[in-house]
Amino acid sequence: MKPTRSFHSLLQEPNRVGIEFLLVEVRMGLTFLDVADSTESKEHRRRSLENACTIYRPVAELLSHVIPSPAEDSELRNKLSMIKERLLHGGLSVEA
Repeated sequence: MKPTRSFHSLLQEPNRVGIEFLLVEVRMGLTFLDVADSTESKEHRRRSLENACTIYRPVAELLSHVIPSPAEDSELRNKLSMIKERLLHGGLSVEA
């Protein structure tokens, strides 16, 4: 018989899933920015910047709803800062 997970581990699971989601999102946002930087198409650049901006806003908001480890928190905040800086450099406002 498989052991039942502890109540504490069940409470931690949504937090873990949320953190993983946010990490994937910031990595995807940086990928969109890399595409925007490397394309020669103005339309593709605009769409890629907009996609990165669409990712930035909810991640910045949802970060306060999870409890990441210090390393995860540092990674999320550093990558969000990079996204914000690159969006501003690309001429987009990151404020809602």
